[in-house]
Amino acid sequence: MYYDLVCSLPHLVHLERVRRLPITPQRLKERLRGLKPEHASKLNEAMMLLRWRPLSLSSTNDASWAESCEKFLNSCRIESLRSYVQYRITQQVLVAALRSKRDGLEWHDPPVFGGDLALEQKIRRRWNVSYFGLEYVYPWIPEVQTFLTEVKPLNLEKTLMNLNWKWLSNYAGAPTFKFDDVMAYVFKWDILRSWLAHDSERARIKFAEIANQVADVESTEQE
Repeated sequence: MYYDLVCSLPHLVHLERVRRLPITPQRLKERLRGLKPEHASKLNEAMMLLRWRPLSLSSTNDASWAESCEKFLNSCRIESLRSYVQYRITQQVLVAALRSKRDGLEWHDPPVFGGDLALEQKIRRRWNVSYFGLEYVYPWIPEVQTFLTEVKPLNLEKTLMNLNWKWLSNYAGAPTFKFDDVMAYVFKWDILRSWLAHDSERARIKFAEIANQVADVESTEQE
């Protein structure tokens, strides 16, 4: 049980309402020292694999990432971490498949994502079917395909972040003061960290655009 640790973690506001992180990286690291060694070690490994990074709408090194995930699944006995890694593998398989289809490529053969062979086989069999016939199982596929086609990386990222946030919230459920609560908190915190970084970058770009517009106006007036 991690009663004291869970109670010490400040509430996380949803990414669409967040203004700042409620706890700094250093403070969170200090709180996590209360974890058992195995929990701390495996959580750190999982974070290295699943830490939220800016998405690319082009091909990424799926094979290397998938291999690392498979090694983790083979060595980890903590069900909550295994479940989340598996969820992310499934999500990545579908995004990678939609990306490949958009680019006019064939699906991997042999399979790249060993963690979800059944899904890869379904995708291969239904390659020419709209949404691979999986839109009822994964209702978010049409939206993701739209953002991939229209090259809207921020919209795509926000959709995937929301899906992960919901999964983590549902998995942890009501507080039980067990490792599951800590695991869900850490990954949701990481989603907020990445989202706020995007917000900062958007603000910087917007400021630069406004500054350029002002400079253009002043230049015109002087002429």
